[in-house]
Order: sequence, then C-alpha cells, then structure tokens
Amino acid sequence: MSLARKIILIAGLSLILAGVTFMIIKSEMGANEAILPSSEDSATTTNEDGCAVDQISAGLDHYLVLKDDGTVWAWGDNSEGQLGTSNLLSQANPTQITPLKNIKLIDAGNKFSLALSSEGTLWVWGQNASGNIEGEEKKYLTPVKINITDVVDAAVGETFTLAVKGDGSVWILGKYDGNGSSVLREILGLTNIKAVSANSTPLFLTNSGEVWEWKPGTTVKKIQGLSDVAYIEGANDEVSLAVKSDKTVWGWGRNSFGELALAEKDFATDIPVQIKGLDGVTKISVGANFISALTSDNSVLAWGISDFKNNDKSITTPTKLDYAGEVRDIDAGPQGLICIKTDDTIWTNSVLQNNPRQAKFTQENCQ
Repeated sequence: MSLARKIILIAGLSLILAGVTFMIIKSEMGANEAILPSSEDSATTTNEDGCAVDQISAGLDHYLVLKDDGTVWAWGDNSEGQLGTSNLLSQANPTQITPLKNIKLIDAGNKFSLALSSEGTLWVWGQNASGNIEGEEKKYLTPVKINITDVVDAAVGETFTLAVKGDGSVWILGKYDGNGSSVLREILGLTNIKAVSANSTPLFLTNSGEVWEWKPGTTVKKIQGLSDVAYIEGANDEVSLAVKSDKTVWGWGRNSFGELALAEKDFATDIPVQIKGLDGVTKISVGANFISALTSDNSVLAWGISDFKNNDKSITTPTKLDYAGEVRDIDAGPQGLICIKTDDTIWTNSVLQNNPRQAKFTQENCQ
C-alpha cells in the first residue's frame, strides 16, 4: 500500500493469457513486470460459487484476497516470493497460499506479505532484504511463522513489519528510522494499543481512541487535537489520516497533491484538519498520492493526484467513483484502487481515472 510515489504506468501492452486480457505494468525503478487485470476482464465472483471475499489488499505489484473460509489467495508479480506459492512464478489469477488457514487479516506491501490468524499467529513471506521477516535476509517463498504469540493486529510498512499483542504492546521487525534487524523488538513508549497502520510512517491507535505517530528521527508521540478515533491509515510520504467515531475524516501532513482536499498545494500541518466533502465514512486508504474513502452507503470517493504522468493534475474535492453497484471494501495501491463489491466481485480502478475494471477470479480457483 505504500511506495507508490515512484510507480508510473509506462506500458500499455496487453496480452491474452488464459482467455483474459492483462496489462503489462512496469515501475520506473526497473522492477520486474507484473501481470495485473485490464479493463477487458469479465469474470464474476459470487456467493453462489463459494468465493465470498472478506478482505482485499494491494501491494506494490501484487494482490492478496482473504476468503470467508479463512484461506488466502494471491496474484500478480512474484519476483521476490511475495505470492507465497513456493516458487517465483507470477500469477495472472488468484492462487491459494498454503499452509495458511483460519486467517482474519491480510496486508500486502513492498514485495512481501503478511497474514494474521484467528489464533494470534503471525505469518510473513516474500522479500526480506530489510529484516522484515525473521531469519536470513533472503527471499521466503512460503509463509514464515513469526516467533510471537497473542497478536491482535499487524501491518506491513515499506521495510518493516508491525505487530500488536493482546497486552497492548507493539513489536517491530525490520528496518525503520535508519536501524533495525530481523529480531523482534518492542517499540518503547506505547501502551494500550489496539491497532496499527503503516506505509512510510507508522500510526498507532489506542483503546481510548487516541492516535500516536512515529516519524523518522523522533520518538513516538501523541497526535494533538485528535480523539475518539475509530480507524487509522498510516502515512505515505505526504499525509496520514484518521476516521473518527462520527465518521468524519481528519488528515495531517502535506497537501502537495491535494491529499488534504485543499487547493493550496504548499499547505502543511501537524495538527489534523477535517477533510471536507465527506459524510458517513467507514474506511479510508492511502495510495500513490491519492486518498480513497468508503462510505456507509457503499459508495467510493477519491481525491488527490489523478495522473502519474502529470503531477499538476489533482482532484482537491472528494469525487465519487462510479462502480455501477455498491462497494463494501477498498484498498489503495501503487497502480490505483481495488474494491470488493457487495456481490463479491473484485474491481480495480487505475489511479483516479473513473474506469473500474473487473479482476479475474475464476470459479474453479475457488473450490
């Protein structure tokens, strides 16, 4: 969900694979090609075929899906083993990850992935160049069980993994703020934490609805002027956000691409400001200098940069995206937005262009 600022859609070459059209997408950093669904996809995923989807997560160049039976499925680029399929073959269609079962939470990141079980077991796999997985700094092609128990929430950052234990303590694996290792260590100064979120900068939510932040070069600190928070979304390089219990959205950081829904692009603040033009928000997600919001009436709105090739083209007012139906979950990634509609179909939306396209999730893969 992070690392999105350096991703540019530079190739629009399509190919036919397994009867479905896919787009070739490359990063400007020379990363391997990733197979992602194009606008011509037409498969369906419904409750009738046993493919009810609970969660979706968008990584740098791969996707994770959590089904209602607790299984995890992945597709996209697999150059670092981030799909967890025991090989390095990229997948055009969702492929089940074993031995994962009874999973309640998933998170896809910078060529590595995370899953948390209902029993509090934490699994991580894929790239480990920064020590974000316990063990040697190598590619892990299948899920690795992390040596921590009673985990109630977890998240991946750009180069690190976060875990919250039932006692309210927070633990980190990997590199952050210039140091780190593949040894679990507790983040000091945090207590009574119930949830974490991490892109470039970690956020921490307490049981009492307060938010704490850990910026590079500093210690953890409480965000002033913010209380009664129900949901947090960790910062990219620009902005952090929170949804309060009254379903209003608040943000802080820089407004370089209109992420704070303000016209003044040089505006920056450490004090949260309310994002105007939103009502009844239940979830927010930070992408490549754009923000998306899901509302209680199952609508999706987005704002911020709308064109990677033209950074001056920004939408500073939350704008509704037309998905020709209701949406019940969202996640923002480098290439854009991915959604689960109420009929359990999975759709992607390229950046903020209003062109939703359906992802391939075949019935035979859901058995």
